[in-house]
Amino acid sequence: MIQSKILGEAAGIQYQGVKDESEVNQSGGLTTGYFVGRFKRGFMSKPFAVTATNFQALLGYDPSNPDYLAVEDAFSRGIPSLKVVRIGALEKTIIDVPTPTEPEPEPTEPEPTPTPTPTPTPTPTPTPTPTPTPTPTPTPTPPDIDYTPETGADGDWE
Repeated sequence: MIQSKILGEAAGIQYQGVKDESEVNQSGGLTTGYFVGRFKRGFMSKPFAVTATNFQALLGYDPSNPDYLAVEDAFSRGIPSLKVVRIGALEKTIIDVPTPTEPEPEPTEPEPTPTPTPTPTPTPTPTPTPTPTPTPTPTPTPPDIDYTPETGADGDWE
């Protein structure tokens, strides 16, 4: 027995194998999606087509915009093109989503700061008023007296 995929002139049996097509999705998937959102660029109130290769240029690169991220996600899931209706520009007040980098620490009660005890202010003691020093009264000086002994010619005291 000859087993061949191409029979040509030869007589034989051709085996195709077993195919289970009971779970096969017969639809080809989404071919076009529609999206309404706010973007930096694009026609206002008029649908326009974007593809995975031109959506950044047509809508304006904005990774902080949730509408832009949804379009980017649609293309990453395999949708070949989208029809987009732009209803306005994204304002900063519309989205305020912080990107978490670290978990915030648990709030703790602040430690009480010690209150300084007031130091009593000393009561001023009265400063004594200086009493005037009395000026000394001049004392009479005795007349100059010569206390040197006088000796005579013989050396005796007089």
